[in-house]
Amino acid sequence: MHSRRAAVASTLFAAMLLISGCATSSHIQAEDDDLGAVDVYDIGADATLSPAPSGPADEIWTMFVGVVTEPVAADTFNSYRVGDSADSDTMAYVSRDLDDPTEWMLVANAAYADDADTLLQTLIHEYAHVLSLNVAQVPEPSGDCDTLELSEGCALPTSFIYAFQTDFWDAYGDEAPGPDNDDSEVADAFYAAHEEDFVSDYAATNVTEDFAESFAAFVLEAEPDSDSPLAQKLDFFWAVPEFVQIRAHISEQFGLE
Repeated sequence: MHSRRAAVASTLFAAMLLISGCATSSHIQAEDDDLGAVDVYDIGADATLSPAPSGPADEIWTMFVGVVTEPVAADTFNSYRVGDSADSDTMAYVSRDLDDPTEWMLVANAAYADDADTLLQTLIHEYAHVLSLNVAQVPEPSGDCDTLELSEGCALPTSFIYAFQTDFWDAYGDEAPGPDNDDSEVADAFYAAHEEDFVSDYAATNVTEDFAESFAAFVLEAEPDSDSPLAQKLDFFWAVPEFVQIRAHISEQFGLE
């Protein structure tokens, strides 16, 4: 669930990101496959972090809480991790907790934290994964899947991701990358054949990344006034009141409109 794309909108939040270096070495650390050593923070009931962060770790979390709201950050996430790897193209990712799939972890790369626009887009993208892949939408697997089988489980017939799949991906048939594809060469070839259908090349990776990239564009861009394939994807989100409310919150929080 990584995001690599460039920013799609400007934000007044840039002034808030005064990056002063990574968290101190006194923090508990873990090893991350993408970022190497990461500092580990627990998330309290009021979305405060323990131990208290500083520098980019604090700034990234502040922005993320602004995107998802404090109750969502406190109730949905149980771990926040921050690395600093300029050699990695991973800006951030989220993942469901293996022991308790109702809870999530956010991992962020401080190496990209000085670009406020890209960071905001990335965090919105990651929030879209939570909205579309939580256990109420995609329960853990329990046998054959008749809808959309993902690494997280089997999408419910009423889920957002299954609707997105049937509306926009089923028509590609076997040409489309699989729902868990992470091969950039496969994605690049698919994007080259259908560039007009996607908000970015990364969106062509698989249906879950297309959902997340399109959601970020929905939040950060104006409502479309055409019937293009891409506009139809953005209209998908405009038709869901919950998403419209989230967009309004983020726009107000970061002064986007």
